[in-house]
Amino acid sequence: PESLQSYFPADRNSSAADRNLGIAWAQVAENYRDPLLFEKAWPFLRTAGGSRPRDPVLYAKIGEALESASKTDEAEKAYRLSLHQDPDQVDILLRLAALLERAARGAEARTLRNRAAIILPRQ
Repeated sequence: PESLQSYFPADRNSSAADRNLGIAWAQVAENYRDPLLFEKAWPFLRTAGGSRPRDPVLYAKIGEALESASKTDEAEKAYRLSLHQDPDQVDILLRLAALLERAARGAEARTLRNRAAIILPRQ
């Protein structure tokens, strides 16, 4: 984490630092398609999640980390919490739709994809 910590001016002991480092490591894991890098993100995301009740980006990243760890039920909950806080996140709608599709819940997945298609032209 030291390599990413230098990019974040927040005090290492603050919840903002945990949030930012967790999101940064999760983004690196996603960019490199390396689920093992989510292991670096997870402690920061867990700590930040406990102290930030309203943060849709944080919960989206927690969902990604959980999905990467094959904890699909927990990932679904995190994605839904993120969407509850910001329902117009097209990327999270599509991630949740893909997760539901893999769980043979096609009707729910189609509903989410339709929501994303309605939102997308507005962006």
